[in-house]
Amino acid sequence: MIDRLKTWFEGHRPPEVHSTEPEIALTALLLEATDVDGSQDEEELRVAKEILARECAGSDPDELIAKAKSRMTDHHDLVGFTKILKAQYPHEDRVVLMELLWEVAYADGKIDPMEDMLLRKLAGLLYIDDRERGLARQRVEAKLRLES
Repeated sequence: MIDRLKTWFEGHRPPEVHSTEPEIALTALLLEATDVDGSQDEEELRVAKEILARECAGSDPDELIAKAKSRMTDHHDLVGFTKILKAQYPHEDRVVLMELLWEVAYADGKIDPMEDMLLRKLAGLLYIDDRERGLARQRVEAKLRLES
């Protein structure tokens, strides 16, 4: 009986996380932030590509976007993407990820209610509390004021 269970579990083991999986998961979340308000703004997409170039050094942002879009078409599941990121990154890095998402959301100069709702949902899925999410938002707002 035990051997049969072991054999069954071996056949149903989740696939290993490939080295690019966290990058694709990050890309998918950034893309979701660019499109949550119903239209993918050019400026939001530009900022997402800049973030990918900066944070995923050595990877082509356009290639990551293509892979993430393909994965999102197959499995449009934010939980799966956030699960990969939770498994790979400590809490502090996930808070930085929240800042990256706020950068994308603010790229068009305003926060749409749908963007705010998405970031609230993603924060919960990444185990980031409301206080940390709010502080991340404030840091991005301050950074954007300095750059203007």
